[in-house]
Amino acid sequence: MTKLPIVALTLALLSLACGALAQQSINAANLTLRWDEAAGKVLATSAFDPELVTGLNLHVYDGRLDAALPLAVEEVSVAGGMMTVRYSCPKPITIVAIFSGHLEGLIVNVMVLNAGEEQEWLEPALDAVLGDVAGLSVFDGHTVQEQPQEQFGDSEFFGRMQICSAWNTDASLGLGLAASEIRSWFDHFYLPPTDERPAILSTSTRLVLDAGQDDSVSFWVASRPGEWGFYESLDAYYETDPSLFDRGSDVDPRVDLGGAQYRAWLAGSKFSPEICRRLYAGWEWCYAPFRRTGDIVGRERFWDYQPAREPSGPRAYSREEFLQWREGHFEAGRACDTVMGFYVPAQVWCEEQLAREVYPDALVEDPNTRTLFTTPWVTGHDNERLVFPYKTSYGEQSRIDMREVAEELDLRAFAFDTAGGNGKYRGPALPELDGRAWDDDGVYCRSNVAIAHLMQFVHSLQAQDGTQLAVLSNPNPRCAYSAVVWSDSLMLEGEPWKVDRTYGDSLRWMAGQKTLVWWEGYAPETFVDLEQASDEQVAMLIRGLADFTLLQSFRIGYIPPSNFTQGVGRLVEWLPALTDCVTTGWQPVTAARVPEPLWATRYGDGLDALICVAHEVDASPEIEVAIESERFAEGAVLFTDYDGSQRTNMIVDGESRIAILVPKRTPVLLRAQAQVLPADAITQAVVSADLGLTGGDLTLRLTGRGEATVRVRVPEDLEIVSARLNGAAVAVEGDAVTIDLAGEGELRVQMRSPIFRGSERALIDFPFANEAGATSTIFLADDAGEMEQYLAERLLLYFDYWYGRIGAGEESQIPIMRGEPIPPTGGTVLIRTGAPESRVEVVNGALHIEARDDAELKRIFMRYLRALDTKYWAADLGVGASWLRRAKGDDPWLTWPETD
Repeated sequence: MTKLPIVALTLALLSLACGALAQQSINAANLTLRWDEAAGKVLATSAFDPELVTGLNLHVYDGRLDAALPLAVEEVSVAGGMMTVRYSCPKPITIVAIFSGHLEGLIVNVMVLNAGEEQEWLEPALDAVLGDVAGLSVFDGHTVQEQPQEQFGDSEFFGRMQICSAWNTDASLGLGLAASEIRSWFDHFYLPPTDERPAILSTSTRLVLDAGQDDSVSFWVASRPGEWGFYESLDAYYETDPSLFDRGSDVDPRVDLGGAQYRAWLAGSKFSPEICRRLYAGWEWCYAPFRRTGDIVGRERFWDYQPAREPSGPRAYSREEFLQWREGHFEAGRACDTVMGFYVPAQVWCEEQLAREVYPDALVEDPNTRTLFTTPWVTGHDNERLVFPYKTSYGEQSRIDMREVAEELDLRAFAFDTAGGNGKYRGPALPELDGRAWDDDGVYCRSNVAIAHLMQFVHSLQAQDGTQLAVLSNPNPRCAYSAVVWSDSLMLEGEPWKVDRTYGDSLRWMAGQKTLVWWEGYAPETFVDLEQASDEQVAMLIRGLADFTLLQSFRIGYIPPSNFTQGVGRLVEWLPALTDCVTTGWQPVTAARVPEPLWATRYGDGLDALICVAHEVDASPEIEVAIESERFAEGAVLFTDYDGSQRTNMIVDGESRIAILVPKRTPVLLRAQAQVLPADAITQAVVSADLGLTGGDLTLRLTGRGEATVRVRVPEDLEIVSARLNGAAVAVEGDAVTIDLAGEGELRVQMRSPIFRGSERALIDFPFANEAGATSTIFLADDAGEMEQYLAERLLLYFDYWYGRIGAGEESQIPIMRGEPIPPTGGTVLIRTGAPESRVEVVNGALHIEARDDAELKRIFMRYLRALDTKYWAADLGVGASWLRRAKGDDPWLTWPETD
């Protein structure tokens, strides 16, 4: 906020003064808005159901008067795709609302100027007037109510989306705050119709304006079909501001993967890099790498103090020893190829003495929330005090400190614990804060506002290579929405069964397409008495919990991290597919109908689409899944199983209908392989894909008539080399071929990799080592750089892990040498950067792994290790817990007898 009228408000007033009524209505987000001069209101109509919504209007509640603020419409301008409405009221307050479309949403920007001399408490609300409410359901941001007959809407701020929704079978209406809004309070509610007024769906927030101050709040509205309920509104919300519902485009993409759960931080095993890689751990939660909470740098002036309890371990070291220890562990963690997230308790907790003596202006005094921890927590020896890290002395120091440790340790991320955002600040910095609200005790700013701005600050920082720093967070499902929208990857600190089956759903709705992971672990002692239970009973329990984890992870898009997967065979088997789904992006509109009690979940759009079907009952039903392709792609989308196994797609009314048998406790995962345009060109497609590291064939046996364009999915590192219809070559343009069907025809598309060359078998069966030791030698150039050396060591580690850790024998110890073997012979491995082209190829018995630069060399090397995993497969050992050793018995990892 500023002390002078905002430029946008001035421009809006000017446009009213000189704008002409060039048009009487605007269209946005499937809504038509029209100004009704006689009624003095904005009328609205949905393209999907003209009776669902009939009006869209602003009202303002005056918190000082505890009454509605009377508004009169002064002027209306409809021009340039925008409708601008200026209001007057009995107070010296200017209010302008601008209705305009943005991508998939209608944005209503409400600008308010307090031209008076007293502070004002205002609650602007956008009301959607609903028409026919027969069969109406309502979502209040957290809970669904079918056909509510009384006022509905939980007034709780935490755990709610910033939008609500109402829908019938034909249409839906989403209403709320724009995704980027950072506020201390908002509310949604539904009022059923009465004799005096129609039904209302309303959303509101609170503004505190000092004399001469202005502020603006952006509301969001959209209409979609009604079939998928409030998920339709979620879909429109994500599409209106898509960058906020995916990780930042410039942050390290490894944060899309799962969490290492301390396999990289304080890693105690030489095999930690290989364990992290095999368990798809892309980031680490580097817990409390400081001595004193609130002093993350470890400054000399704050080092010596009297803690509440005696420090232990590295925190008992001298300052120099501790900082050296910290630097060494971050370096060791980076060797695991994980993003090391420097832990902070969202900078809202500070050691008590430090907070009171140095940052008293930041203290949060809130009788309704916990403000002091006197039990061991962050460091184990501090008492921690709740503070406000925004526009306070502590907030400024937090930014200085975070920048300093980021530079010192070349960080890629900060890990925000306790990011939920509770606590109301009413301290001396309050007049300078944005996002303020009020309650019965007066004006406040909630901690979520400070945390969101601190997350934005983290995104302004860059690593040495220019990568934008990421935010990893632990917000809790009962959190402020803004804690999630400014994060890049998140954890739910709990298991899939915590509280209830749907506990993690609201966090997924808030996160959109971002990665979510479970945390904690199985904790079998909370289910059974481990001393009384037999080994087989423990095994049955862990299998059941792992199966439930698998199903819930697919249902709402969570990656189970290392505490769930290490040593658990089935989860490690499914981990590549599950990670593929989550990183492709969870989609709220499933667009796949299945009979109850089955459920379906979609990830991705178009040829990236993946659809999971499963159930949680003791049966193996045969069902038909009907996939409504037009909701996420053009034409008819054709599917195989995830591994490319054949599926028959019946095309009916543009839908792909696939008969499947859904086993007990096991999901069925379908993968899009092709699109046919137009959809009615075919009636049936039998599709299979045999595509590996070096290439293969996609085969479509099509039934139909007429000309059709077929687009095919081309996996990473492959390209189309030919296409044949019934054996005759057809032209290929990009990823598409045009064919003319006359009944039945077989389209075979051949793909090859320009990088992974020759026989796939030769690449996977290359003789690196055996039980007796190394059967190969790695050669690096004399001037090889750090990346080449690192990858050579990773290849050595791969087989040391396989023969030493998994095989429990001697490590292979493949030698690494410098120089050029002349000539390269059998068993020679050459790892090179600066090559004229990228390739992984066996030539005359020698394996060449070469690329143009370090980044490409690392990418294709790690891709090659994934291919080797198909031969050298392991679920790791899971040796840490005695109950898991009991459950797996003499096996290296827990197996499922009914499927093995």
